[in-house]
Amino acid sequence: MPDDPTARQPRGPRRTRVILVALGIAGAAAGLALWSGGFGSRVGGDDLYGLLLPKYRYAAERLREGHVALWNPYEFCGAPLLGMAQGGTLYPPLLLVNVALTPFTAIQVFYVVHLIALSIFTVLYLTRSGTGLASAAVGASLFLVSVFNGLTALGRDHPNFLPSDALVPAIFLAWDGVLEGRRRSVPFLALALGLQWYPSYPEIPVVTALLLVVVAASSRGWTVGRRIAAATTIGTLGVLIGAAQILPLAEAVAQTERGTAAFGSGLWLFGIYIFPQFIMATVDRYGAAGLSLLLLGILHATRKRAAWTAAFVWSFWALNWPFRYLYLVYPFSGLRDAFGWNHVGPFFGSCLAASGLAALREAVPPRHRWTAPAVMGLVAVVSAAGGRWLEAAVGVGCGLGTIPPLRRRGGWAVPVAFVGLHCAAVMSGIGRGDWPAPDVAALAPRVAILRRLQADLPGSPRILAELEVRRGLVLRERLRSASGYEPALPLRRTSRIAHHLRLNDATFPSRWQILAANPGLAGALGLGIVVVSPAEAGPLLAAGFARVETLPGGDLVLYRRAPPRFHVVHSVVRAADEDDSFRLVTDRAFDPREEAVVEADEPPPVAAADASAPDRVDVLLDAPERIRLTATVSTPSLLVVADSYFPGWEARVDSVPTRIWRANYAFRAVALEAGTHDVELAYRPLSFRLGATLSGLGLAIAAMLLVRGRRRAEGSR
Repeated sequence: MPDDPTARQPRGPRRTRVILVALGIAGAAAGLALWSGGFGSRVGGDDLYGLLLPKYRYAAERLREGHVALWNPYEFCGAPLLGMAQGGTLYPPLLLVNVALTPFTAIQVFYVVHLIALSIFTVLYLTRSGTGLASAAVGASLFLVSVFNGLTALGRDHPNFLPSDALVPAIFLAWDGVLEGRRRSVPFLALALGLQWYPSYPEIPVVTALLLVVVAASSRGWTVGRRIAAATTIGTLGVLIGAAQILPLAEAVAQTERGTAAFGSGLWLFGIYIFPQFIMATVDRYGAAGLSLLLLGILHATRKRAAWTAAFVWSFWALNWPFRYLYLVYPFSGLRDAFGWNHVGPFFGSCLAASGLAALREAVPPRHRWTAPAVMGLVAVVSAAGGRWLEAAVGVGCGLGTIPPLRRRGGWAVPVAFVGLHCAAVMSGIGRGDWPAPDVAALAPRVAILRRLQADLPGSPRILAELEVRRGLVLRERLRSASGYEPALPLRRTSRIAHHLRLNDATFPSRWQILAANPGLAGALGLGIVVVSPAEAGPLLAAGFARVETLPGGDLVLYRRAPPRFHVVHSVVRAADEDDSFRLVTDRAFDPREEAVVEADEPPPVAAADASAPDRVDVLLDAPERIRLTATVSTPSLLVVADSYFPGWEARVDSVPTRIWRANYAFRAVALEAGTHDVELAYRPLSFRLGATLSGLGLAIAAMLLVRGRRRAEGSR
């Protein structure tokens, strides 16, 4: 193989054949999934309907209204949309399908489109790597199903993972183009690296970027230093393109437990497996036939074996010594989980499997004739030792098919057939998951009652309704809630309050007694409506809640008047720091109707109210990212807004910029002088504005590089 990076590598089969084969793979996979019930028809938990689909829908609806969805005012008393669970709200394909289609249809189209992209990029990459079209088809099939089984089975009801996975082969395909001297590959690589940040959690793009450097160091052509420098430079341009998502995400992380030292220092312990567990998980993911081909690929001498093997081994062992210590270093120390390895690693395992099949089809020296049967026999023994008897039988069948006399007569097709059966079994099980999708339409009557009560009861109180939260109806139906569905960690301060009141802990036996005994803290949240079963209502009824409605299904709606979301107080209690503020708001003597706890060295001055001139607050506009009020106060006072305090919110009083004070531990307040004032609060996060500017700059640089590369290519003809 030539080491000159400008030397054109063989392109393999014609692109038309490659695309047709890739479409066949994606079509077969999608067809089996749709035949089994479709993506999202069966789920492994509440995430799809409680977390992801509502955010997709909400972002699409806001786009129809002419706005970019930046703030979620309905869950957790308000939270930044771009930083919470990476809802994919800036990823164009997600927005497009949800603007145009119903939620269930949108998710089917979204999956199919990205399965096609994954298949095309993977087959193109492998054929250009010299594996041959049949081997590339096997590798692409194994990578495709790895999204839906093994350690990443969540992919079947987490559509945000698939786009990031589909971009992995595109990234390494473009990297090959860079090494081969194709200048247009540079902007494509940067664009793919940047785009990978938008649909999903940051674990996948962070891991991909690291493994790009690993592959660069293990590649051939140029010097090692030059390859690593090129990968790092292009990766930096990719980060620039992804800045519109990265900067708001980093800002949100700093406000959650992920941004604390205690969180990062303990994360690397998560998910450490002993060796036998890893082996069995790998057998489950690839099947005995796929694993046998993978091991043969590691032994197969190709120009990319070192790079693929290095990336696969690191991914395979990433949570164990010595790799686990990486999670003490930024940015890995701020990641929530380490599942990125289990998304990116299978790509390299599938490449090795494709290489292993190519080796089976080649003529081998006599001394290596029995290598394939020995490897497959070893996989059969390991599978049997782990109790995987079906896979053990598959390993035996593959071993028999690859003994020298049969191998020359087409026996190499035996493992291919078993790989096909393995992939078909995975994809036909998409619609046969753990639980059926929730019947959201059946909950519509409950939602209608809750919406009416929230609008009619004094102060528009926030709602605590666990079933509606876990089905995603709080955001979907735009009900303001004191809680929400956010496994990826909500804002640290509101989360601390929720934990103190046990708002999200349905298994805690005395949580309603705790809520009943903390009227001040519940009032600070604006929480006035609670949905409980009749058996749980006793402590709340005894604490002053009143039954106002019975929902379909028998749950009771209880109400206790809470301070309005916008209200005025004339007493300020100074808190020295965060812990002191939390102590004050959790004191059972705290009354948010009369006072506000302000975390500042010098709180704003206030004066006692004039009883003859009551305060008045009128809401003129209450949009997600913009609020307008008129407030009339008789003396200097504090206007409390019971929405989460977060960087990016700005306030103006009578068109003059003013400070937003952190009040009642987690919320906002604006100081007012006596008189009538126009008050405006707007969410204009610098993180997003700066990120969008940097993304635009990155795209402009990529476009410039693309144009220059095209001109040079045309000039060289």
